[in-house]
Amino acid sequence: PDTITNIGDYAFCYCISLKKIELPSNVKKIGKRAFWHCYTLESFEIPDGVETIEERTFTNCKKLKEVNIPNNVKVIKECAFELCISLENLTIPNNVTTIERDAFRYCQSITSIVIPEKVTIIEKETFTGCISLTSISMSNNVTKIEDYAFFGCGMTNIILSDNLQGKLGDYAFSQCINLNDIIIPKNVSIIGAGAFKGCSNLKSITVSNKEPNFDSFAFEDCPNFKTIFIKKPTNVEDYSEFVEKYNVTREFLK
Repeated sequence: PDTITNIGDYAFCYCISLKKIELPSNVKKIGKRAFWHCYTLESFEIPDGVETIEERTFTNCKKLKEVNIPNNVKVIKECAFELCISLENLTIPNNVTTIERDAFRYCQSITSIVIPEKVTIIEKETFTGCISLTSISMSNNVTKIEDYAFFGCGMTNIILSDNLQGKLGDYAFSQCINLNDIIIPKNVSIIGAGAFKGCSNLKSITVSNKEPNFDSFAFEDCPNFKTIFIKKPTNVEDYSEFVEKYNVTREFLK
C-alpha cells in the first residue's frame, strides 16, 4: 500500500521465486540486505525518495538485468550490487557522492560505467571482476584509486583523473588482460604492489611523475610490457634496476 515508507532490513531476503516487485512511490528507505539472494529478480525500480542504497541490498540477485536508480540517490553502500552477474543496464546518477567498496564486485555483464563527478574515491574492489566492463569514464575530481578497484576488468584503455595523487592502490588494475597502455598522472607518487600484475597485453605505460616509486611486482606477469615513458629523473641510473627487472625500453619524455 501507498502508506509504506520503509522496507526493513532483510525484508525479502531469500525470496528465491520473486521475479518482479513494484514498491510504492512513498518509500524513502530500503533496508540493508532487503533483496539479498533474490536469485530470480529480473528488474527493479528504486522509488524517487530513496537517497541511500544500503549494504548488500541486491547482493547475489543473479538474474537482475536492469535497475533504475533515481536522481535523489547520494550513496551506494558496500556490496550493494555484488554478484549481480546479469546486470547490464546501469546509470549512476550525478548526485551520487559515495560508492563504497565492493559495490559492483563481480557484476560480470556491465559493459560501461560513468563515475559521477561528485565521487572522489574509487574504493577497494568496487569493480573487481567486472570482466565485461570495457568503458569507464571518471572525472578529474577523483583523487584516489584504492586496492583492487578495477581488478580483472575488461577495458583496453582507461583515462585516469589528472588529479589522482599519492598511491595507486595495490592490484588496482591487476589481471586486466585486455589493457594495452595507461598514463599515470603526475601527482601519483607510488604505484602499488601488483598494480598491473597479470596485464598480459599491456605494452607501455607513461609515468608523468618525475620520480615515482614502484612497489614490488607492480608489473609482474606482463609479457608484452616493452616500454616505459618517464620524465628524466635526477639520476638516470635510478631506473636501471627497473629496466633490467622487466626487460623494457626506457624512453624519456620531453
